Amino acid sequence: MELVNDLLDMEKIETEQIEFDDYPVSIRQLVQEGVELNAAYGDRFGVTFEVTGSVPDLAVPGNRQALLQVMANLLSNAAKSSDAESRVEICVTHNEDVVDIAVRDWGCGIPEEFHDEIFEKFVKIDNLSSSQVPGTGLGLSICRKIVTQHNGTIGFRSKSGEGSTFHFSIPVTNA
Repeated sequence: MELVNDLLDMEKIETEQIEFDDYPVSIRQLVQEGVELNAAYGDRFGVTFEVTGSVPDLAVPGNRQALLQVMANLLSNAAKSSDAESRVEICVTHNEDVVDIAVRDWGCGIPEEFHDEIFEKFVKIDNLSSSQVPGTGLGLSICRKIVTQHNGTIGFRSKSGEGSTFHFSIPVTNA
């Protein structure tokens, strides 16, 4: 079911069937809702989500549900990559005309050989057994498409054995 839903989402994004409106999306609400909606998933892996620092009261133009999907994918990936009884940090920074949301874990990290292809379709890292790490390998590809269609950028820093930080930046409005 997860694979079918991810494939449908990818198809909708690639064929531009998802509207990316320019409605103001509150970053504060986006982060809060993203954490609340994914808390149970974190609990499943024994991981807590923690927002560090203050979240600026800013808005970005876009599709709230799509941006929540980006948050969900990044948070669930971080939870899956983390050891039980650990935390995942969410940090939001505002630099001039963009807001950057970063999700950091201290899990297994991403081996160097996967760095160039991590945002490609069906890429799944086998640091853990496949039974421990559910997923389709489409989440990060979907994130990249959504962020790009919001005129933003997405990237990551990671080292095998030292965790990962995935971040995305979206232009800010005065809304």
